Amino acid sequence: MKYKLKYIFLFSALALLTTAVSAQIKKLSLAEALQEAAKNNRQNQIQLLEWHKTESIIASAKTALLPQVNLQSGYTVFGERPVLYMRDQSANPKVSDMTYGGRFAFTSTIQAQYPINAPDAKSNIRLATIEGKIQSLEWKKTEERVAIEIAKIYITILMYQAQQKVLDQSLVRNQQAMSDARLLFVQGRSLKTDTLHTYLSVQNLKLSLAGMQNTIQDLTAQLVQLLGFNTTTTLILTDSIIPDMILPDTSGNKNDLLSTRFDIRQQGMKMELAKEHIAKVKNYNKPQIWAIASLQVQQQSDDFRLEQFRFPRTSYAGITLSIPIYNGNQKRIKLKQAQTELEQQQITMLELNQTVAREISMLKKQLLLDHQKEMIQQENVTVAQTSYNITQDRYRQGLSSRLELSDAELALTRAKMDLILATYSYQLTNLELLKAMGQLVFSND
Repeated sequence: MKYKLKYIFLFSALALLTTAVSAQIKKLSLAEALQEAAKNNRQNQIQLLEWHKTESIIASAKTALLPQVNLQSGYTVFGERPVLYMRDQSANPKVSDMTYGGRFAFTSTIQAQYPINAPDAKSNIRLATIEGKIQSLEWKKTEERVAIEIAKIYITILMYQAQQKVLDQSLVRNQQAMSDARLLFVQGRSLKTDTLHTYLSVQNLKLSLAGMQNTIQDLTAQLVQLLGFNTTTTLILTDSIIPDMILPDTSGNKNDLLSTRFDIRQQGMKMELAKEHIAKVKNYNKPQIWAIASLQVQQQSDDFRLEQFRFPRTSYAGITLSIPIYNGNQKRIKLKQAQTELEQQQITMLELNQTVAREISMLKKQLLLDHQKEMIQQENVTVAQTSYNITQDRYRQGLSSRLELSDAELALTRAKMDLILATYSYQLTNLELLKAMGQLVFSND
């Protein structure tokens, strides 16, 4: 029994040690979190693999300009031999029809061809290259979308942590007020309702803190998943919800700002793709030139004796020219379709440019407004803190009531909470503006 307990203790200690080792603690700033996501996020990895697939498509399209070599062999047994019809009516005597060839026939041919002028193949390579660029920008758009999601969650966690800190301070003040109210009630200098009021305030604060802690845990778990970390990883966020108030640089040429956005660059590539489709259709009537060569060995015999086969060879080399002339109006129909597609992409680009310009203008105004609100809330916190300190001193001197002190404490808590919310709103607007201007940095490249 003693040995069994010893083994149980050793296994338990080993399990605890393994759990402690597997659990990781990571301290991350927002910039570091975005860099980790660029490497480990699964959505980014899936889109990156999709881009790699387009690289193989480009390589496949380029093979159309390489030489092609084919080997074809066959063995034939004739039940009835081919007939050569002799129809020379002037011959005298008349020549009878005759059969030719052997009963057993073996043929093997090696053919090679090399494109000298293949406009269709070159157009396919250009189309595949543009598709690859579009897919690359799609990967960048996925990175950007993931980065925005991570940044919003990160900032939201910071907001809740800041609110949690304010509520902790309020809880300490209310617990002290509850102790003072109990003491005054024992001394007969306060009513029982004052003690009950402070007790309920303390309980409400504890309940709010518990709910806020659950929300922080849920958001942290979501952030861990987006960062591609193990579920046992513990995150410690090192940034603050209230950084130095410096407005981002929003100056610059509008065209420069728009060119940095991945969606506009991708739309430009789609326009290039539509133009290349038009060029491909127009290449229909262009000549295609191939260099060809062939080597053929064959043998026919009436007896199935391979050792008697001589395998005579036939070879040739040359150039073939192919010029399409008419294909049932397919060129005209496909050209019209390609031109319509280009027109659609041009209209989409115009609409996207106007939408982005309007979005940037609106976010700039909103950012300035949020900045002004935050400045006002900082002043409100200063005023509320001063008012609370004065009221607390007067309460200790018996010049203010418990109700006045509670009101001052509540006003201070609300002012701090409003400041956090104003800062949170400013940070989200700033984030959206950076995204709209294509200035959001989310990876090392």
